[in-house]
Amino acid sequence: TGVIVNKGLTPLTNAMITWSFKDTVRTSTLWTGYLDQGETDTLTIGTVQLTYGNVNMVKIWVSYPNASTDENTKNDTVMYTVFGCYGPLSGNYTIGGVNANFATIEEANDPMLNCGIVGPVTFFLNNGTYNENLVFDMQIPGASILNPVTFTSTSGIAANVVIGGNQKKEATALTIQNVSHLKFINLTIGLNSEYTGAAVELIGMCENILFKGCTIQTNVQGNSATYCGVKYYSTNGATDYLKNVRFIGNHVDGGYYNF
Repeated sequence: TGVIVNKGLTPLTNAMITWSFKDTVRTSTLWTGYLDQGETDTLTIGTVQLTYGNVNMVKIWVSYPNASTDENTKNDTVMYTVFGCYGPLSGNYTIGGVNANFATIEEANDPMLNCGIVGPVTFFLNNGTYNENLVFDMQIPGASILNPVTFTSTSGIAANVVIGGNQKKEATALTIQNVSHLKFINLTIGLNSEYTGAAVELIGMCENILFKGCTIQTNVQGNSATYCGVKYYSTNGATDYLKNVRFIGNHVDGGYYNF
């Protein structure tokens, strides 16, 4: 469905509605009716079959208002994405390597964030270096203290799984912003190079976060506060703060500061 709004100065009596799904243009629809300035109407333009496990792009645009040329084309188009969900996640999943459920951590995050979870979820990362800087800045639907999301190495050895991107210098390998109920166990987070500034940065209100048995690293030659193992900033009286954030048995290495 779509909503058409008359942004013009004169009544709108007809317009052509065109849309595309995954870059394929679909059949146009001629809308007819009567809308004064600012009035709206809702119409159904078609149905689609989502590609599961992927983002699906939808684009809708209006043309030929009152069978004439649109004098303002800046407000005639809307685009949005729809993620195809098999259902919410629950249980164990693998990341990386042959026959894994997901090729990358980012690929695993898409269904988790878009479809939610209905039980504890554990992502087992197979051995390798994941050339990704991770950002968690959306609450995970369904996550709770009883239903956390865990990222851990399949081998149980932190050195076997390294997370950190090499596309940008002094980048943050793992950012957690206003997100709760995450666990990171037996992983190496950050690179011992100029590409990692802060290995881990916590921002805003984060609750029930665990780092256990991890190597948290940044550039051992870092000579400024940009390079640190774990970073968090807050002020007295702030309403956003860390709660039940635990670091247990980790090795923090490199940087101008550890914490």
